[in-house]
Amino acid sequence: MKSVFAMLLSGLLAAAPAAVRADAAPDAASRASEDAWLRYHLAVAESPGDALSDAYLARSLEMMQGDEARQAALDPALLARVQVVQGQLEARAAAARNDDATLLLSQMRCLPASRANATCEADLARLAELAGDNAYHHFALMGHAWALGDAEGFLREARLAAEAPEYRHDVPKVFGSLYRRYSQVPAHDLARPDPGNRIPVAGMSAMSLAAALALPAYQHFVQPCREAEGELQGHCLAIATRMLREGQLALDVSIAAAVIEVHGDEALKAEARRRQREMAWHFESLRGAELRLDERQWREYLDAYAEGGELAAFRVAHAYLGRPALPPDDWNPPGESAGAR
Repeated sequence: MKSVFAMLLSGLLAAAPAAVRADAAPDAASRASEDAWLRYHLAVAESPGDALSDAYLARSLEMMQGDEARQAALDPALLARVQVVQGQLEARAAAARNDDATLLLSQMRCLPASRANATCEADLARLAELAGDNAYHHFALMGHAWALGDAEGFLREARLAAEAPEYRHDVPKVFGSLYRRYSQVPAHDLARPDPGNRIPVAGMSAMSLAAALALPAYQHFVQPCREAEGELQGHCLAIATRMLREGQLALDVSIAAAVIEVHGDEALKAEARRRQREMAWHFESLRGAELRLDERQWREYLDAYAEGGELAAFRVAHAYLGRPALPPDDWNPPGESAGAR
């Protein structure tokens, strides 16, 4: 299930490869557009920010340089400056990586297991120390343990995730760090695919990076948890229930429902279906919102996302659109009959 914001971003990303694309052999117009976006991201990277945004902007600049053919087409002075700044960002992120779980997770190179780097074992041990009271970071460690064939570690982190007092996803924190930095740089000269789209470029750019690089490998939770038995099954169900009730992203609800569908009792399954219906309502009700909300309203949406996540931002958008935050009793998702729920 894609987030509303991810769907709104699709138009921007089609025209601006800034964070996630490096197309081969672009025509002159495309190359000029890519260069403009590269200069914009470079200006953002040279603006003040924290180590977390340093880490993600370094990866963005690396991807935007593309392959050798793309680099050969760039102004040599621009390419040199990008590479210098990228190195500075990487150095600052590396210096702070062991003091913050979200930053460390962004720096780890443990997956896929066949390409795990030499520091993976030490990084996982440090992340386990930093995870503390946040079930999300234990959840992330579960995924790494499963991918690396560590069944004992998977069970241990599942127990800790089920018992941790809070579940705080990394994406809102990553987005907020990037959004504050992007917001310092004007983007008036950047071409946009749809002139009617009023989402601030700073918000779209920050979200494109957060969505592309900060989401965990959910499949390493869903597959083993759907097949779990005994003690592990109980932990998996407890984690899924937390994600359903405490998750900050629509994707959390979808992932939780996939596990609850197998292991939950009828009351919990009904709760998961209600929550999925609410997500479907958000997607349908906010369709076209990029053209219907003004820039000030979008800024409030973005602020809410950074503070409380996607579901908090939904409430802001619904209020401005004059729509209820919860689906009316007589509403059904597209393609679903009234008796389906």
